[in-house]
Amino acid sequence: MLLEKIIELATDTDKPLSVLLRNCVVLGHELKNDSLKTWANQELNGYTDPQKVPEYRVLYAGATGIFNAAMRFRA
Repeated sequence: MLLEKIIELATDTDKPLSVLLRNCVVLGHELKNDSLKTWANQELNGYTDPQKVPEYRVLYAGATGIFNAAMRFRA
């Protein structure tokens, strides 16, 4: 059964996550569940609308650096 395969893939560290997500797309088709299909496809291919990216995909990071104002560039 497809659902059992998905559960097995979720715990198998040797298989790539993309295999699990493709199976979720298939399950979404079989169940006629558009939200599952959309979610799995977006996880596979990226989110086209930045406003709809789930919180678990958002990373806030500060930018730091060392800036030396005494540097001179020659043309």
